[in-house]
Amino acid sequence: MDGSIDGKEPAHNERARDVLSLFSSVGMAGVAVVASLLGLVPTLRILTDSSPLSRTLSWDAAHGPFVIGLDALSAFFLVPVLGLSLRTGWGTS
Repeated sequence: MDGSIDGKEPAHNERARDVLSLFSSVGMAGVAVVASLLGLVPTLRILTDSSPLSRTLSWDAAHGPFVIGLDALSAFFLVPVLGLSLRTGWGTS
């Protein structure tokens, strides 16, 4: 016996599932908002200052170092992507 009446799921289980679903979607929207804001900080700094950023990480000898960079052109294209992510996450939460 699973605690159901007439083969239906108890109402408190259904409400609990709905609450968990809400917390999950709001939590993921919050992650999108925070990530977008964190990404906009260096992006806007690059657009206003115009000096590119780059990071180099050691990698194995066969592949060489891992290098990632952000210049004014890539920052220009990141602004709408991060802005849309921010707006989408903000509208969900």
